[in-house]
Amino acid sequence: MKDTLDAAEIKERVNDWLAAFSPGNKPFDFSLLDNLYWQDEEFLAFDTLSPQTTRIQGWQSYEEIWKPFMTAITQWQVKLVGDIQIFTSDNITVSALIFHSTATTIGNEAVGITAHATLVWQKREGQWRIIHEHISNPVNIAN
Repeated sequence: MKDTLDAAEIKERVNDWLAAFSPGNKPFDFSLLDNLYWQDEEFLAFDTLSPQTTRIQGWQSYEEIWKPFMTAITQWQVKLVGDIQIFTSDNITVSALIFHSTATTIGNEAVGITAHATLVWQKREGQWRIIHEHISNPVNIAN
């Protein structure tokens, strides 16, 4: 029963993650990530979409790399493709999904990508937050 409750909570958290990266025509609000990520030096991201490096250690580095990029987007929408896979344990849970993102830059350049996201959630003091994010593309889905 506990695994079912944790899986339901993680699915809700993943939907919150998708919503945070989908401000539409509003400016990206980096503070929406505050309750989704553990914002310390343990945080680790692997990201083939990163404008600077594919390995980002620590929340401060993540913010320094991504905040300027994210705030330069004038329209942004992220949508789930397919289902969210969730693998639960006591204090670490993994969610895996594919998403499609469309964005428009300040220079009016349209950008669209489909990518894999693996989000590792760690539970501390009763709260699930992302401790590791792995984003990669291209996506090649076999039928």
